[in-house]
Amino acid sequence: MADLKKFAEDLVNLSVKEVNELAKILKDEYGIEPAAAAVAVAGPAAEGGAAAVEKSTFDVVLKAAGGAKTSNRKIG
Repeated sequence: MADLKKFAEDLVNLSVKEVNELAKILKDEYGIEPAAAAVAVAGPAAEGGAAAVEKSTFDVVLKAAGGAKTSNRKIG
């Protein structure tokens, strides 16, 4: 058990470069795709509802002002 805890600690402390190298080794030598593994791990938690939180508010970001939909002239 102590070996697994040390192993987990080592994994958490990997640099980005080391994580990329590990992902390449897992793919090339064992056929394990990191993206597929992440989806498999995240899948059951998201379905359970406890880990997933539904948003009720959203930020709206306008990319461009675009053409004016209203005019400033008076009617009547």
